[in-house]
Amino acid sequence: MTIDEVTALMRWNVAMYSNSAKPLTDENAATQIAIWSAELADVPAYAGRAAMQKAFTVCRFPVTLADLCDQLRAIQTQYEIPSADAWLCIQRMISRVRYYGEPPLDYSKMFSCLPAVARDWLGSYQAALELNHMTDEGRMYKRGEFERYYEKWTKTAPLNPVLLPANEEVEKQLAAERQKPLLPPKRGYDGWY
Repeated sequence: MTIDEVTALMRWNVAMYSNSAKPLTDENAATQIAIWSAELADVPAYAGRAAMQKAFTVCRFPVTLADLCDQLRAIQTQYEIPSADAWLCIQRMISRVRYYGEPPLDYSKMFSCLPAVARDWLGSYQAALELNHMTDEGRMYKRGEFERYYEKWTKTAPLNPVLLPANEEVEKQLAAERQKPLLPPKRGYDGWY
């Protein structure tokens, strides 16, 4: 978002909470706008406005940068890979490791093709290799652990401008992408997602 776009959001915030917000001095307003602009530099204005409007419905006090980022993450989560699909990507990697007829595998490349949440949860490809050696019961336990991690991750993940719509058309494209099922990997296919 540009400084002008952030300034518009700040004006909305002051107008919305005019009864409870104390007026900012010009210096304080300029400082806040500079901080917000730096943090929201990669955020599309369309997503920023949508997040601010949502924040108005849940915040009892003037919207803070943290409140706005929470709402941006909520928007982002709508277009993030679902936890079941992310787990499926991990399972595909594991099944590929277990298949002995494969030529030597580049585990680090396979790991880098996993969704960000899966990479963050696993930490390294060695952890995926350890999952390969677990029983089905052990992997079921790990899936529950992964789903709990996924919930926390979506609330604290860095803002990803790719998952924040820049306009209505991009919003529809993101929604359509989320609806696409993950196709099974083709033989010899090096990608996972």
